[in-house]
Amino acid sequence: MANKKLLIVDDNAALCDSLEDIVRDSGYEPCSAYSYAEGLRLAEEQRPTVAVIDQKLPDGLGTTLLAELKRRDPECICIIATAFADVDSAVSALENGAFHYLHKPVRPVELLRLLERAFELIRLREEKQAAELALRASEERLRHAQKMEALGTLAGGVAHDFNNILMGVLGNAGIMEMKLEPGSPLKKYVDQIILSAENATKLTRNLLSFSRKQIMSVKPTSLNDIIKRMEQLLPKLIGEDIELSIGLGDDLAILADAGLIEQVLMNIATNARGAMPDGGSLAIRTFRTDLDGSFVAGHGYGEAGSYALISLTDTGIGMDQGTMARIFEPFFTTKDIGKGTGLGLTMAYGIVKQHNGYITCCSEPGRGTSFHIYLPLSVEAISDGGLTSNPIPRGGHETILLAEDNPEVRSTIKETLEEFGYRIVTAADGDEAVSRFAEFRESIQLLLLDVIMPRKNGKEAFDEIRRMAPGVKAIFTSGYTGDVLNRRGVMDQQLNFLSKPVAPYTLLRTVRDVLDA
Repeated sequence: MANKKLLIVDDNAALCDSLEDIVRDSGYEPCSAYSYAEGLRLAEEQRPTVAVIDQKLPDGLGTTLLAELKRRDPECICIIATAFADVDSAVSALENGAFHYLHKPVRPVELLRLLERAFELIRLREEKQAAELALRASEERLRHAQKMEALGTLAGGVAHDFNNILMGVLGNAGIMEMKLEPGSPLKKYVDQIILSAENATKLTRNLLSFSRKQIMSVKPTSLNDIIKRMEQLLPKLIGEDIELSIGLGDDLAILADAGLIEQVLMNIATNARGAMPDGGSLAIRTFRTDLDGSFVAGHGYGEAGSYALISLTDTGIGMDQGTMARIFEPFFTTKDIGKGTGLGLTMAYGIVKQHNGYITCCSEPGRGTSFHIYLPLSVEAISDGGLTSNPIPRGGHETILLAEDNPEVRSTIKETLEEFGYRIVTAADGDEAVSRFAEFRESIQLLLLDVIMPRKNGKEAFDEIRRMAPGVKAIFTSGYTGDVLNRRGVMDQQLNFLSKPVAPYTLLRTVRDVLDA
């Protein structure tokens, strides 16, 4: 609510004192001036919310003072008081912006009633302004969400085909790597192919974070462990002329995909490096904090409660308000053409939001920038368990039914598994998978099913096969996004799943683990 300051302008000092006593008892904060000039000076000093002005002042007219006060502060409410009331003077006062016309001698009840109406108008005006601000903020969040969704939809549309292409690259490069003789001069080239394909895979998954469509590997994770790993990586990323400072609070457990949170920190650190071309410092701190309902309501999602807070503060050039308002927009960048994609902070925003967290920024030109990342705490304990990778995957002699509609991917997976001793029965769609299982049901010990296939999808084929063999084991694969898989029911159950592209080592290890379970 606005202040309750009231300016009284009248050349009758006794009347001013009397009016001050009346309004002060009702909670107002009065001050008085006895002339036009003094009224202007006090208005400039006190910034009153309401002014009661006598029409006939020694050095000017009340309506002229009213007009000047309204020019300086259009929100100020002015009431004209006079002992010489007539229709023309009342109309003149209202035309000059008076809230009301008060006849002298002033009756206390009438004055207090007018003041009550004036401050009620102010309250309604403030509520309207607050509602308009909230509406604009909601509209801005909606526009931002629509941009993210559009970009995510675009990324999701190409993800499947792109992931199948990468599956062929990774698979064949992996087979080459396994067939190379120790010390082969070709190994460094194969390693580079694999590294490039893995980087392309990360890019695809980061793009999908825009609309929360990528599949996350979420588990209770130590926040401090993530920061400690970044402490080893970030110095090389930000350069020797930027001092990295790490401050860890209590070791908090968050429910997160550690790799994606690391990506968020790297993206922000990359931006910090760009903001400090002549060197500086980057400080990373962790805390436990509580977010209240008003914070959550301001973001339009999530729940109040305890969160882990990661703050990243640099001493760079900072940003103005206009730039800061757009930093999470896709493709927005202040860098020169060719030096930035404008996607790093957008990815960070999408990843944090997918974790049901929040990311905020505060900055001033010349005073650096601080990012604050809030992540929900995990109620589950951190587990030390998990799959361990063997340097050389173990093979086997079991028979596996492989159902995959992409011929290149099917061929790559088949060759990889056969290289390690498995016998493979192939199918090009869900219907053929059911038929092939019925034909070889006595020997097939594992199903390897693509989720999205013609005629019958992998989940439908699995359900039909399971009616023939309730104990059959299965692994699902897909290059589609998480929302598509959710609609197929794959992500809702405790099913074995591999997201394409799958590296040969990961495929072989998972196959062996499922068969041995």
